[in-house]
Amino acid sequence: DDGNGYVDDWRGYDFYDDDNDVQAGLTNPNGSAVDHGTMVSGTIGASASNSAGGAGMTWAVKIMPLQIFSDDGEAYTSHVVEAIEYAVDNGARIINLSLGTNAADSALLTAVRYAKDNGVLVVAASGNCVGSSDPFCTALPDTGRMLYPANFSETLSVGATTSSDTRASFSGYGTELDMVAPGVSVGPLPTYAEGQTDVYATASGTSFATPMVSGTAALALAENPDLTRDQLVTVLTESVQKVSAMSGSYRTDQLGQGRLNTYRAVLLADAMGDTGQLGTTSIDVHQPPIGGMWRSLSGSVASDEWVLVGCRVAAAQICTASVHGNTTVRYETDLKGKAGEIQYIFISGGSLPSGTSTLAVHSSEFGQALTTLTR
Repeated sequence: DDGNGYVDDWRGYDFYDDDNDVQAGLTNPNGSAVDHGTMVSGTIGASASNSAGGAGMTWAVKIMPLQIFSDDGEAYTSHVVEAIEYAVDNGARIINLSLGTNAADSALLTAVRYAKDNGVLVVAASGNCVGSSDPFCTALPDTGRMLYPANFSETLSVGATTSSDTRASFSGYGTELDMVAPGVSVGPLPTYAEGQTDVYATASGTSFATPMVSGTAALALAENPDLTRDQLVTVLTESVQKVSAMSGSYRTDQLGQGRLNTYRAVLLADAMGDTGQLGTTSIDVHQPPIGGMWRSLSGSVASDEWVLVGCRVAAAQICTASVHGNTTVRYETDLKGKAGEIQYIFISGGSLPSGTSTLAVHSSEFGQALTTLTR
């Protein structure tokens, strides 16, 4: 034992039972909460290419299992607080909270702030209370019924969407919602059944949308380990898909800034760590823009591929990108999220004209050719 107050915590810790056995189902194998943590962690990191179940978001992630629920779903805020502090003190960079309370507990807020102040990203589920008559849910004050700690601005709060990219009917929403991810019929996910290790199920809830975002955050850190907590938030929220249900808005209370796009998030993480293409020195309005391009593939651009274009301009200017071939297509920076000296533009491979085109970036006074792209 290392003497940190948690005896033999080499494999995680169970704060509810105050021991090092994080295996669910030991007290009540048929309890309502025995499979929840397994399904959440499977969403983050279930192994791939093994002919079993489904694959998680990232397959080499290290997960620190910290249990705060009983098998029957009972938990105390004090245990959540203790687990957050433990995770921060023991090196976690991302904390996934697929849980929530209907009370704005000051101790919980202090713990979340402790994580943020120490560079740890807390990703929290917005909750499943919309439309529910459960007294736990009806105690919430607003129509969006977001739970805490997701309703604290210090977290990255996640709601759930359907396969049609609309808000799931149960998903909490409001002014503090940051983004959404798929959360209906997610699976197959590993679940718990006494004496068995090969049982899978599908599940719905913001609990399963949230680990998709946490898993993507882990992928982004694998691509660029130097990302700070705030940069990681930028990577996740500025790479989202602006789905049609947002009706052209930059952000809505129902869907936050948009739906998770893991492909784009990893590209943006890569770009933010690559100072070679865009440089580190500011330019003025009388200088041409400096451009860069990031792809995950080589050769011709596929229709389902994303290409990321970066642009350094004078701080007051706007960057646009264009492709010139038999036709010309222009792409604009989303200024509400990305204005500044360095701006990024995502280009869908399917939007590129067929054949070979020249990719260029533009400021208000200059254009600069980057490369050619073939689709």
